[in-house]
Amino acid sequence: MSILNVNKINPVGGGSTITIAGIASVTNNISVGNSVTASSFHGNLTGTATGLNGTPNISVGTITGGNINCTSGRFQRGSATVQDGDAIAGGININGLDMDASVIMSVFGNDGDFTRISGSKSRNASVGSHTIVQNNDVLLSLKGFGSDGTNFEEAAQIEMQVDGTPGDNVMPGRIVFKTATTDGVAERLRISSQGYVTKPSQPSFMVGRTGGNQTFTLGTFPLNVARVNVGNHYNTSTYKFTAPVAGVYYFYAQVYYNAGNGTFRVGFRKTPNGGSALMLNTAQHAMVGNDNQQSTSIIESLAVGDTVELYSDQNASRQLYYNINDNTYGAHTYFMGYLIG
Repeated sequence: MSILNVNKINPVGGGSTITIAGIASVTNNISVGNSVTASSFHGNLTGTATGLNGTPNISVGTITGGNINCTSGRFQRGSATVQDGDAIAGGININGLDMDASVIMSVFGNDGDFTRISGSKSRNASVGSHTIVQNNDVLLSLKGFGSDGTNFEEAAQIEMQVDGTPGDNVMPGRIVFKTATTDGVAERLRISSQGYVTKPSQPSFMVGRTGGNQTFTLGTFPLNVARVNVGNHYNTSTYKFTAPVAGVYYFYAQVYYNAGNGTFRVGFRKTPNGGSALMLNTAQHAMVGNDNQQSTSIIESLAVGDTVELYSDQNASRQLYYNINDNTYGAHTYFMGYLIG
């Protein structure tokens, strides 16, 4: 007989334990239609690589109390094994057609207990044994995948990583956030072990121009050499920065010029996406003799597509000093900015 159907098994003599000894493997199916209540359910299952989903297979309506121990295979809910975009089926695999394919955790009690998800790593190859981990090791990864019509592709990821040198009772850690725009995820933000929040792709730029004195009269400063241009949002042909994301930005400019007595007014010109140009924080500087220096800064809220440029609206000829390649910040004209938040 290949199938054993049992409505109820009672222990002999009114005891509380049912022991089935001498079973090393189960080659067919054990089907329990209602419930199994036990202090412990324990067994080593042998069969195909799919473990609990193949041969042997255990189909249980409800298991109440005790433990389910499986030294190989996986625990699965669903009609077929589904892998994620990394071709991992996992030790617990839940799939279905509705929200029941979820993991719900709740804790009840007038105390400080709570639910949690833990991920641990040891560099020892024996289960339960410890070898110290290394800097940059990933300890826990949370990933989100979406179907592209053929495969599951990763959209975003949160990783807990080792951030420094571990030691006895010392485990420095960081949280890394990654997202994808096309194929593959890239780091967008991290919280370091010291609590610093950094954005590797944070829009920022610092631009100037090569050469010495050049005549400038009116309009946008022709700053076409980028020392920093994260994300390439500053255009070295139009001399404008375009906001890639809505937020608050900081801008700073220094204008160094060689001219006689007079005035020179510079500031930032903002062009709202689809709107007209506006001058921001325009400053007029009284020049006395040669080698004058003027600086200005502003914090401004920008929408996606807004542009900002360094601009002069005073029609007067000035000899500007550029020479950004001299590696000094006190003797040339430059323009910089970055996203604050």
